[in-house]
This record gives sequence, structure tokens and C-alpha cells, in this order.
Amino acid sequence: MGYHILINENAGTVLKIGAEVLRTKAYEILGDSIDEFEFVAPDQIMTRLESMDDERCVLVGGGDGTITTIASHLIKKEHPFGIIPLGTMNLFAQDIGVPNNWEDALKAYKNSDEHHVDVGFANGELFLCNAMFGVTTQIAKEREASRNMFRPTAWLRLLGSFWQKFSQGSSRYIKITSGIKNGHLAYKSIVVSNNRYRDEIGPGCNLKQSLQDGNLSIYVINPQTGMESAALMARLAAGGWQKEAYVENFDTKKIIFNRSKKHIAVLLDGEEKQLKMPLRFEIRPKALSVLVPKACEKEKAA
Repeated sequence: MGYHILINENAGTVLKIGAEVLRTKAYEILGDSIDEFEFVAPDQIMTRLESMDDERCVLVGGGDGTITTIASHLIKKEHPFGIIPLGTMNLFAQDIGVPNNWEDALKAYKNSDEHHVDVGFANGELFLCNAMFGVTTQIAKEREASRNMFRPTAWLRLLGSFWQKFSQGSSRYIKITSGIKNGHLAYKSIVVSNNRYRDEIGPGCNLKQSLQDGNLSIYVINPQTGMESAALMARLAAGGWQKEAYVENFDTKKIIFNRSKKHIAVLLDGEEKQLKMPLRFEIRPKALSVLVPKACEKEKAA
């Protein structure tokens, strides 16, 4: 059986190159391996999935937000899907070994296998890459406002805001309960990651070691000086931020965060959600079925 390809019509790459260019190239690469190809509005994706034949091999095109939406539906059906990376970061696609270039990804999907990967949940909300709260939530809002601004000044303002919020902002305190660590933590940002980040410098530094280790990896980020904040900016780009003295890291299966506020803004795979306190995180090992190109399996194993 061939692929049913479902594309978010508002994905960044679609808007940049045009829908027909993408469709034509897909048929050039996969040919008869495509049973059906369609572009769908973001608010119609879930409806389209509901009506889709459960036996279909699905390839989904979009960014991390689209992929998380698809996963939250297909995990209930235990239905595997593959990814055509058409967003800005495409982190989950890269985590499972799919090339970040959409044409290379299509070529790789000429042959694929089903794999099962871990999934994180925050108060019952699924996330594939990470959940973040604190200063990073504020910065992400500014980043979204600057996404379509290609002027260097817009990005310089964003970097300046990042430095200012981390270096001059006060630490916050939150109570944690987990099987590994309990008590109160001082933080400026907390990242709850679906498995541990790679401990390396250079390309791939913000990807995962594995999505099958069955752990949440907690990163408590709390720089106190301008120098530490500048180092954090550099390390986030080049790698190695996990080793900095102002970053505390531990792994756990479940964790609860609590403070006096009734709600807190949390980024789940880059999408902001207002979640109730206490925040309850858990990992569900190998709960999601994904299609991984065979060629990519060999590269990750090498």
C-alpha cells in the first residue's frame, strides 16, 4: 500500500515555494508510492484524520506544531506516521532521523520501517520534543512576533531581550516532587525534555540522544550574571549548554511542579498553553508509532 500524504497548507515551506512545486516534486520522487496527496487547512487536519482509512500509511508535512497535533490523534489509534519536515526547526523529525531537507526526506521514504518512541505529557497534553516555562516563554512570544521580519535589527532586538531577561530578571522559586529530587528550586527557565539532549558541540547539539530511553530529562536554567547569560546564548547555538554551572540536570519518570499561581504559561513543542497548577509531567515509553526511513536507521546506528 502506498502513502497518503497530508500537508499543512500554511506550513512555512509551502508558503515559501508554493503548493504545486511541492506536489510536483513529491510525485517525481515517490511516484506510484503515493496513493493520495492533499493540502489541508490547519483547522481541518483533525477532521481529515478522523475520516482517513486506518490502514493507510500516512506521511504528514508541517512543522513541529503540526506534527504534535497529528501525534495527539494518531497515538490513540496506534497508527504509525512519517514526517515531511516543512517547518522552521523540525526538531522531532530530526530526532527520529528524518533529513531536515524536505526533498531529502521524500527520497528517504522510498523505504521505511515502523518504530515506537517515547512521548511526554504535561497535565495530559502531549509533547514530542520538550515543554518549557519561565523566561523562555516570554522570549518565544517575541520570537513569534519577529518570525517574518528579516531585518537584522529585529533579531538583534530579540537577542538583546534574551540577554536582558536572563541577566537582569529575578529568579523564581517552584516546588518539585519526583522520585529523584524533592524540594524547592530557583530558576529562570525550566525545560522538561522527552529524553536527554545530546552532549556535543556543533550541528545536532539540540537534538536527542534517543527517544527510547524512557526518561524525562529536567534542565533547570538559572544564570545570575550578564556573562553567564551571554555564555548561555552562545552555548544554545553551538552546543554544550547542559554542562554550564548554572544548569542543573536530572532524569525522572514523573515530576510535579507547584507554586501559588493557579495557571502558568507553558510552551509545548513551541506552542503556548495555559496549564493549571500543579504541573504534572510523565513519560510514556514507546507509546507512539512512527515511520522511519531505512536509510536513516543505518545513519543513526553508524
